[in-house]
This record gives sequence, C-alpha cells and structure tokens, in this order.
Amino acid sequence: MYKIIPFLFLIISSCTGQILDINQIKNDYSKGNYNEVIKSCSIGLTKIDKSDTLFKTLIKYRVGSYMRLTNYKSAIEDYKILIEIDKNEISNYTGISYAYWEVGDTINGLNYSEKAFLINPKDTLTLSNLSYDFSLAKKFNKSIEYATKGLELNPDKKLKGLLLNNRGFSYLGLKQYDMALKDINESISFFPDNSFAYYYRALVNIEIGKIEFVCDDLFKSKQLGGNNMTDSLIGKYCKKK
Repeated sequence: MYKIIPFLFLIISSCTGQILDINQIKNDYSKGNYNEVIKSCSIGLTKIDKSDTLFKTLIKYRVGSYMRLTNYKSAIEDYKILIEIDKNEISNYTGISYAYWEVGDTINGLNYSEKAFLINPKDTLTLSNLSYDFSLAKKFNKSIEYATKGLELNPDKKLKGLLLNNRGFSYLGLKQYDMALKDINESISFFPDNSFAYYYRALVNIEIGKIEFVCDDLFKSKQLGGNNMTDSLIGKYCKKK
C-alpha cells in the first residue's frame, strides 16, 4: 500500500508586503526549517484576521510543517481551519484523513476520505487513498470497490500502480491469492519503485508456498525503503542470503 498526501507537494504562491516576510517563510519551508516556519506563521496569524488573503497561506505553510514534523494533532486543528475556509478543497480532506490515521483515529480518517469522494467522486487520488484506508481497516471489499472505480478512470501510470497494489493487498486479505498476485504483478509494471508491492507479493507467495520467490522480493522492498516491514521476514526466510 501507499498513500499520497497532496498538500505536502503543494507549491504555495508567495505574497509580499503584508506584515511579515512571507518569502522568508517560503525559504525556511523549502530548507526544512519547519519549527521556524511554525513560529513565524503563528506570530503572523495573531496579527491578521481570517478575511485577509494571507491568513490561508500562513495556515497552509504551518500545517505542512506540522505534517513534516509528524505533529499530527496540531495539523488536524489547522486542517479544520482550512476546511472551514474552503469546503471544496480535496487536499485538505486528504491531509486531515492521513493525520487522523497517524494518531490512530480510523473513524475520522475514513470519514474525511469519504467526504473528499463526495466532493469529487472521479478524483483518482481520492479513490486510491480510500482504497488504502479501507484496506487498513480490513474492509477489503470496500477497498476493492474504490480501487476498481479508480482504475476505470484510466489514471496515470503511478496512480494505476497504486490502485492495483491496494486492490491486490485487499485480495490478499480475502485470501484470493490468484487475484492478488495478478494485481500486484501488474502494479509493479506501472510503478516499479513501490516498496510495498514487492513486500505484498512476498506475502502472497508465502501464503501459497512459493518460498523460492520470497527473498528476492523482500530484498527489493528493503532496497526501496521498506526496512521495518521486511526485516522480520528476511530473518525468517532468507537466513542464508
């Protein structure tokens, strides 16, 4: 599985001439000085009201910094403000959903993902994230439903790979191993750099007894960044490598 949070990749346009140096905030954000960004934005927000166009910009920079620092509880409060300002911006619902999942609140996590879907039921990123969320909640049939809806919209290669991998994981959860393997193999052909796909293919092969294929996928997943999720299985199945 794999989930994209669009806000973290959002390029926010700069504003000048208002109370504080927004360009300095933008520069600090680009350099990863997130605590400085939070401090500057918080000071700036005390000096303007919500009707000021700069208010939304400062909240966006601050919530992005909170997310980068994994301060999800603070991020949730800022996302609520952004949703109040613009109830139709899908990235805010996606972001708050992710934050809720990270603090263990799966009910609100799913709730906000579904709100994003209601705003635009043909947004493929939303459908991918919904599929991911429902698979984590072990509601595998719902996960498959949303992944299939996304695939029917013929998304770009990376999103197609994500949707197929999420659906493959859910088939694995339902013990439909042939379907799982088919989707995960196809997922890799579209998005070969997804560490989760190799990890889940290894899980499928473990379940069906094809152990000879497991180690290569586990090491590939580890190479792509899947260290924590692969280590125990590598220790169990790949001791000689």
